[in-house]
Amino acid sequence: MNSALLKRFEKHLSLNNGVLAVAVFITLTWLWGTVSAIQRNFVLQQREEDLKQQISLETLQNENLKYQEAYFKSPEYLELSARQHFDKVSPGERELILPAHTVSSEPAAQTASVSSVQPKSNFEQWMFFLFGSHSN
Repeated sequence: MNSALLKRFEKHLSLNNGVLAVAVFITLTWLWGTVSAIQRNFVLQQREEDLKQQISLETLQNENLKYQEAYFKSPEYLELSARQHFDKVSPGERELILPAHTVSSEPAAQTASVSSVQPKSNFEQWMFFLFGSHSN
């Protein structure tokens, strides 16, 4: 049985088939290298884009900090800060004192009437939504 199998195998061994096998091997090796290079380039391109975005973000944050620094050095900020922390006022300003807030009896009466309304069941709410009237 081994000799029959060997004879079949020998029938396919020829110089053309050997050259063809070597060519297929070289082609597959070249394709594998090309795909690996493409994948590596894609990963490097993604990393480059991420770094560019990070640089852009850092640049914007630096500009924002510069604007904040300029604002904190501005006379407007110093005036607002003095008003807030030290109760300073501009010349000619006056303090306005309002009377204490008192609660009238009207809003309490309105809330009492609202709370006396019975809540509707889910079915009644759906009927009102669908047909627009109470189904009693």
